[in-house]
Order: sequence, then C-alpha cells, then structure tokens
Amino acid sequence: MNRIKYPLNIYVVWHPNSPVCGEIAEDLYSTFCRDYKNPLSRGIGIPVYFRSVIFEDNKPLSIDVKNAEKNAIVLLIDEEYFLDENFKKYTEEIAGKIDDNNRIFPISLFDKAYSIGCNLSTLQFTDATKFFGKKLDFEKKKHVDKAIKKIKTELLHDCPPAAASLPACGPHAK
Repeated sequence: MNRIKYPLNIYVVWHPNSPVCGEIAEDLYSTFCRDYKNPLSRGIGIPVYFRSVIFEDNKPLSIDVKNAEKNAIVLLIDEEYFLDENFKKYTEEIAGKIDDNNRIFPISLFDKAYSIGCNLSTLQFTDATKFFGKKLDFEKKKHVDKAIKKIKTELLHDCPPAAASLPACGPHAK
C-alpha cells in the first residue's frame, strides 16, 4: 500500500530543559500549522513535529525524512542543547540526512551555539540572541517575542508568499 507523502514537514528540535525553546516551538507550530490555542482556527496546515522528549536511548525520536517530499528541521540550540552529548549525536544523525529536499535551519540561542560542530559548520545560523544588534535577555517575555519574530523572519526570508514555507527558500537556498 502506498502512503501519501506530505509536500513539506517541519521538525522543531530542542532540549527539554530549555527555559524558552518550548515557547518558541509552540509559536512556530501556530505559525506554520495552526493556532494550538484555538483548535478550530484555520492555518497554513503544514505538519509541524516536535522533537524534545528524550527516550531510552537518551535522544529524541528519530526524524524519518521519507514521510514528506521536503523537510525543514529547525534546531533551537541553547546552552542545554549544546552541553548534552546525546543531543549532539542526534544532531549529527540529522545532519547525515541533509540533501536538496531536507534542510537544517540552526538557530543560535546562546553565544557559543555556532561552535557546536555536529556537521553544521557549513550552514548559516540564525542568531536569535540579538535583535537589531542589541543583545536579548530571554528572561524577559518581550525579548523572547523579538527572538521568535527574528526566527520566523529568517525562516521565511525573501520568499514569495506562495513559497514562503518551503525549505528551498530563505538563507539556505542554493
């Protein structure tokens, strides 16, 4: 039996101990899928999957890139993520799946995120620690909102409205 493939899946990966990444992930879900606070609302309808719960192998559930024609994998890298060796191994596994149809969008949520390694060194990170050159303090809700706005802007960067949600658009496009 042939399974229907979605045109696009979005995966959001973050460490479960992160103080702000869950909020960022929920906002991305509300933007790309539908407003989870208002279940009857309309939305773009792109499937968004969370990967933060740690299982027996000390890693989140694997990402099966065969479930969609294209996959966008958003990595919310904060200090908790950066310091967890199991998350680094998980990230290396994800990086091994990257091709023209499967893209990673690494998001820096702390100053050293760029040095995480994990085969991400050739990718352009979105620096969510600054907004118009000013350092953000994630203890302040207003600053978290600014980081979310910057992340969404970068994910949708320079795409025509009809293609704005495709991973081939944005700063990582070839």
